[in-house]
Amino acid sequence: MALCLLVRHATHDLVDEVLCGRSTAAPLSDLGASQALQLVEALKSSPIERIQSSPQQRAIATALPLCRARRLPLEISAPLDEVEFGRWSGQRFRDLEADQGWQRWNTDRIRACTPAGDCMAAVQRRIVSHLQRAGRAWGQTIVMFTHAEVIRAAVLHCRGEPLDAWHAIDIAPASHVVIQANFDETLILDQRLAA
Repeated sequence: MALCLLVRHATHDLVDEVLCGRSTAAPLSDLGASQALQLVEALKSSPIERIQSSPQQRAIATALPLCRARRLPLEISAPLDEVEFGRWSGQRFRDLEADQGWQRWNTDRIRACTPAGDCMAAVQRRIVSHLQRAGRAWGQTIVMFTHAEVIRAAVLHCRGEPLDAWHAIDIAPASHVVIQANFDETLILDQRLAA
């Protein structure tokens, strides 16, 4: 069994206003930098053997203070990457509201895809597969810095709920959930430790 802490990147100035996706630079705000340091303090009593991050700069910047504090290398991991939103990336959420594809995406996550062709079922498969592989790292605690939709997909899988239940799961910046990844590839959401 491995413990996987899925951490959403910390706050940046575009949070809740712009869909950053993979193509919009979003450096951490002052609050985000402070949140990243608070994570180091919050996890100081946790044994941590590995630290992984999405390739996105906002996730990397959130992870680096923990890497420095623990003197551990940062592993860039493609399965932790953001959803590929295509032409929606960089658009303000209020402007996306009139887009029929965006409306469908938010009401039918089981079947809808982004303009780039990414669908939540594929996102869920990649994060679940990554967590299942992590289960082979017996006894390790792995901190994984990623994005809200990726974490939601993992949580919904663990709960056995459909992807359309995404709106019921709040993943705030710099928050985390804990998933127990077992050697038999089962994943269990640790309700007691989820923050």
